[in-house]
Amino acid sequence: DYILASDKTPTGNDIIELPDGNCMLELYQTNSLLESFDRSNLIRFLGIHPDSVPPRDPQASDYAYGDRFEVFAGASEALSDIQDYCWTGQLNTADGKCAVFNNED
Repeated sequence: DYILASDKTPTGNDIIELPDGNCMLELYQTNSLLESFDRSNLIRFLGIHPDSVPPRDPQASDYAYGDRFEVFAGASEALSDIQDYCWTGQLNTADGKCAVFNNED
């Protein structure tokens, strides 16, 4: 049994009261990044060549938890977004947090 029978879009004020110790949180994702992200960002941001990532289990669903390529894709996309935010000149003034952000960390 699940508390929410279907996906719920968060509103920012969502509170669901649950009995302590009687529920388990299950993580999942609703879409796959594998076909939509720039694979060159794996090298650029993570220093990982795409060919070095072990192939995914052919029996796994598109949203299988623990897919290594999905993890690396998510990390490289997050770093790409931070790079775009901080250094593409889209802001009129630089965000001070960008000055102390180091991609290599």
